[in-house]
Amino acid sequence: MICGFFCLITLFGSNVYSAPNNLHYADRLKSLSIADLLTLAKKHDPFAVSELGIRKEKSALSVLENIVNESDAPTPAIKDKQHLSPAEKRALARAWSINTSHKEARIALARLGEEKYLSIYIVGLSTTNGAWRAECIDALGEIGDRRTAKYLIPILDDYSAPPDSTDPPYSLIAQGALSDILPDAFKALTAKQPGHRPSRQDWELWLKQNPVLGDIK
Repeated sequence: MICGFFCLITLFGSNVYSAPNNLHYADRLKSLSIADLLTLAKKHDPFAVSELGIRKEKSALSVLENIVNESDAPTPAIKDKQHLSPAEKRALARAWSINTSHKEARIALARLGEEKYLSIYIVGLSTTNGAWRAECIDALGEIGDRRTAKYLIPILDDYSAPPDSTDPPYSLIAQGALSDILPDAFKALTAKQPGHRPSRQDWELWLKQNPVLGDIK
């Protein structure tokens, strides 16, 4: 999920980024051709980059690889967060667009079967960097590869939250990721106990009864 926009609002106010409502804009991209999406992706439109991954568009591989291999944009210097100049707003929006495109390109490549990018997020589940760990959990849910469920299930017992963050506990982020990866299983498990989130034991039993074939290379 592309959430950096909301972080910008929190830090710098609601006038930083003037693009249309995120969800409505993302919906409109669904009607665009691949050629149009590629053009937008090259301009660092993170929503277009994400849409290419959702469509699993193989012709986008080289464009996505180029985006991933770029350096992140530095955070622009801001004199007064409460009174941004038009130039500062544009610089912040541009940096957000570039850096979020890089993140979405990695996720898109993982969706396209490039397992080295999938492995980045799996390794990140055990990092001591709380913000990166949370991002990796969320990214695996967005990628949706069923084989990653077994790596997320143990995190359901971790009720701590990333330090210095407004993110929810890791367990809740992992539960959301599992519901994205295995929606039918999540629906079946929650139906057994309405109003309760499936526990680690519930998921482990389901996985034992419904093994997900294959592993990450």
